[in-house]
Amino acid sequence: MQRVIKIYEYEGINISEIPVELLNKLSRINRVKIEGKKLIPIGITGYMKFNDYEVIILPKIKNEDYFYMLNILGIYEFSEEKLEMTDVLYNIVKHYGETLLEVSKRIGPPLEYTSEKIEEAIVKGKINIGESINLPKLKQTRWIMGFGKISGVLIGAMIHAYRVFKTEELFYILSKLKIIFSEAKPIFKPQYQLTPPDEYASLFRLANFILDTRFMVLPNGLFIDNFKLFEQFIYKILYKNYFTIYQQEVKLDKINIRPDFMINGIPVDAKYKFSIENPDIYQAFTYASVFGKNLCILIYPYLEYEININNIKIKAISIFQNIDKNDLLGILA
Repeated sequence: MQRVIKIYEYEGINISEIPVELLNKLSRINRVKIEGKKLIPIGITGYMKFNDYEVIILPKIKNEDYFYMLNILGIYEFSEEKLEMTDVLYNIVKHYGETLLEVSKRIGPPLEYTSEKIEEAIVKGKINIGESINLPKLKQTRWIMGFGKISGVLIGAMIHAYRVFKTEELFYILSKLKIIFSEAKPIFKPQYQLTPPDEYASLFRLANFILDTRFMVLPNGLFIDNFKLFEQFIYKILYKNYFTIYQQEVKLDKINIRPDFMINGIPVDAKYKFSIENPDIYQAFTYASVFGKNLCILIYPYLEYEININNIKIKAISIFQNIDKNDLLGILA
């Protein structure tokens, strides 16, 4: 029988409550820190199995707000109000797998490949970096050789999901997908392609969302980068309400600065944080100064405050408390 360990991001758990083997495994995950006598995940939620343990990292924000973000971003629409994080992640990959199977049965797998030169070099076992072949792309192509770039990402996400959960249901979906995708014939393209057919566009985005979790290093875990999730959520909300420029970079002497968003010339930054931190205040002040504005807006899940420094206002708003307002940033009045 597996023991379930639940950990809240930003709050953490006493290391004395975790076996040494599991502690070593968890400490390898990006954004998991050991501070004093606590192991603290920062900006991630997710699930992993290790020996007789199941670890669930839960979001600090309210469940209904977390599910709302996933819904708005089109990752998955939840019909139930209360779900365990394990169920959330499993539902995401199950929905992905079932939809992928249905589409691939109907139209077959996408066949796009990377350039012929790269593919031939791998097939022949000759890796010639001197032919202007980019090494990271070469490694990536090698990983998905036999499927094609887009097909490889799509089925790779399903393989990763199955490794995490290993249920008969996911195994059935994966086995059927492998049969269909094994029939794909290579179509060489003259350039490095990463544009899926229309029928696969949303599935391709979801596949990358699932595969993004691999940056955590552990192949038997599925984790969500909440910083990235929150930023993309804020962008979608802002884009619906304002003309929004995303990550405009400005060079200042020898450094570059890039606020998350620009609205009416005002810098706006998304902050998936739950307390006021001095570096964020300094950053906001710098943004406003560089862009010649007397205002910079910081968007948090729940924090709200105002700070004035040398005639520059730093205004923090809670997205979940203001999301239904016509002017949610209060800058158009």
